[in-house]
Amino acid sequence: MGLGGSEGGRATLWARTCQSLVGTLLVVALSAVAAELVARYIFDLSPLVYTRPLQPVFVTGDQVPPARLAALHDAPGGPGSLGYWPGGLAFHVDPAAPPPASTTTLSDFLFEHPLSRYSARDVDRILCGDPDASALFVLGGSAAQGFSASSRLRAWHVLLEDALRRKLGKPNLYVFNAAMGGYVAFQEKLAFHLAVAPRAPAAVLFYNSYNDLILQPITDTRPGDPVWLATWYGTVYGDRSLFWLAEHSAIANTVLQNIVAGSMIDLVARLERDDALFERRVGAAIDLYLESMSEVLAVCEAERRPCWVALQPNRALTSARTGGATPDVLSARRMVQIHDMLLKRLAGHRYRERFLDLSGVFDGGEGERTFTDPVHVSDSGQPLIAEALVVPIAPSLVAPLPRGRAVDRCATLTPPQLLAVVPLDRIAADGDGRVSRSEGMVALRADPRQWAFAAHATIELDPAWSARPLAVRVRLAVAKGDVAVVVVDQSTGKEVSPDRPFTAGDGEAMAELAVRGHPSRLSVIFKKQLADGVASEAIVREIAVLAR
Repeated sequence: MGLGGSEGGRATLWARTCQSLVGTLLVVALSAVAAELVARYIFDLSPLVYTRPLQPVFVTGDQVPPARLAALHDAPGGPGSLGYWPGGLAFHVDPAAPPPASTTTLSDFLFEHPLSRYSARDVDRILCGDPDASALFVLGGSAAQGFSASSRLRAWHVLLEDALRRKLGKPNLYVFNAAMGGYVAFQEKLAFHLAVAPRAPAAVLFYNSYNDLILQPITDTRPGDPVWLATWYGTVYGDRSLFWLAEHSAIANTVLQNIVAGSMIDLVARLERDDALFERRVGAAIDLYLESMSEVLAVCEAERRPCWVALQPNRALTSARTGGATPDVLSARRMVQIHDMLLKRLAGHRYRERFLDLSGVFDGGEGERTFTDPVHVSDSGQPLIAEALVVPIAPSLVAPLPRGRAVDRCATLTPPQLLAVVPLDRIAADGDGRVSRSEGMVALRADPRQWAFAAHATIELDPAWSARPLAVRVRLAVAKGDVAVVVVDQSTGKEVSPDRPFTAGDGEAMAELAVRGHPSRLSVIFKKQLADGVASEAIVREIAVLAR
């Protein structure tokens, strides 16, 4: 009896222990769920998301809306844009798909950013179709893109194109932008060789220095390396369990991100107090920056091609020169030191005359207010950058410019296949827009409000085209104001192409809008882009579906 009672007591104790343990685990689990919900919906914290896809040649692609890593394969420059699709542990391509006509397809995404006026397809079509066209290519980071401009038509490189055309009387002079946010000189050098040089540029302009000399030295990368390199090393080679936890928990992600931020804060503090470390790290960054720029300038010199490097302005330097002390990630004192160190290195540099110092463009008056953040400028500042570049650049574009290369790239490009011409009677007015038809053309009118929709045209796609990369061609002429065209997936309402704006100065114009993904039904949207209070009018002559 005693033994049996003892066993029963132990069983009861074990049951109570298990019950207590399960209860405790349940409380812990519910508390964790509750804490996670509070973190996400009360404190607006987020699990780990990515805003730039991995780009195996350039390290990173363009900035995109925050998304899980697996969702970025369709981003510009991602595997989806190159015809790769996921399958098991690898991505694959259709062996029966047409091969790329050129290796520049690996860099074509550089022309697809939101502030670029011309896509890679536009660039090739213009240069191969007009032997007399002149092209100035722009490379750099986000400031070179024109970031903070309210519209691509307000970006400094578009204004520069307009100014050069007027000054030189050459309507077929184009400024093509292949800059990419966050890039440093090493990546820009790659872009020069992979995206620009094969297209036989008339001239090249680099607009840079901030990412190389200020942003890069405060990151956990070697001087001269792309600033996102260490991040992608962590993503590929790091502890998978930590990334899984960060991707599924806002609390865990916040803790881990704070550790990364703390490391950067510590490095900035060391650079502020340790003169030797500051001079060594910034000095190395300057040397490597000048190495990359000197290499491309030497190529330009050998080909007798005019090329420049514009040193961009920044708010801290502008503030210091006008009696202020607005800091950047580094103090105003350090920012001035960096610029002085760069100018000292340039003083005896072989290509000193090829460097255009624009750091003082916004000096004086209310120039500091032009900045929207430490390095980007508002619509009021974009024209000042364009004006500062016209004077040194225009004279070199008058002389006969080099053309052609050993390889006739245009001969290798395959023209798109016409799949269907969309009847123009499918164009219907939107909102306060107006549509009228006569003699096989459609006239549009958009009201003066920025982003006001004028009209749309619905396109039903043949299921037989579902696996083919498509583009929509639009021919139109803007008579007044501006009109932008963009392709939208009608089932989701999401834009699946870059938008392309036109103005009255473009005359008879055409855009080929590459379609991302494989939607079954499309809409071409016609809308106003500028906030200038001008009602816009345009004539649409053609909408067609192409196979790329």
